[in-house]
Amino acid sequence: MCCFVSSCTQKEKKEKEEIKTIQEIHQILLDGGIIIYPTESVFGLGCDPRIKTSVSKILKIKERPIGMGLILLGGTLEHIKNWIVIDKDQIKQVNKTTTRPTTFLIPASKQAPKWLTGKHASIAFRKSKDPFIKGITDLLKAPLVSTSANFHGDPTINEYKIIREKMGDMVDYIVEGPCGEQDQPSTIVDLISGKNIRP
Repeated sequence: MCCFVSSCTQKEKKEKEEIKTIQEIHQILLDGGIIIYPTESVFGLGCDPRIKTSVSKILKIKERPIGMGLILLGGTLEHIKNWIVIDKDQIKQVNKTTTRPTTFLIPASKQAPKWLTGKHASIAFRKSKDPFIKGITDLLKAPLVSTSANFHGDPTINEYKIIREKMGDMVDYIVEGPCGEQDQPSTIVDLISGKNIRP
């Protein structure tokens, strides 16, 4: 009986710690901070996409041209509804479960920030079921910027120790945890034409 009570207490304590951690990350993002977090395959650099200066920091860290645009990662299209032009059938396609992570190029509205679209006329969005991604984006009421945490042209990184050594002093927070088992980047599909931009 005592062991059971102790176990429950430890579980409650862990849950509180997790909630506190995600709330702290939420505040870091609202304050314009940059985080590194595990994705389906590699560690990613992320920020609040609504804050232009935060996106600029990421581009500077990666040495990535702004014209390339950036992928957004989130749990729901609702968070970017003002940035995209999409119909019901297309929404179903984006929400459809896929065996491999899939990024969709969705026509951008006039309200879509140019610092996200770059030279393109679309918003790149990938839906994630990951509990951390869903939790943090629900709090943020926005997706995360999602670009691999590496310097432009360098190999991607999927080990916490390596990412901490290489980029730890360049960001405000690193979410510790394993990356997913995907060994390739997400497929990129043009939502209008159905063409695979990156098979």
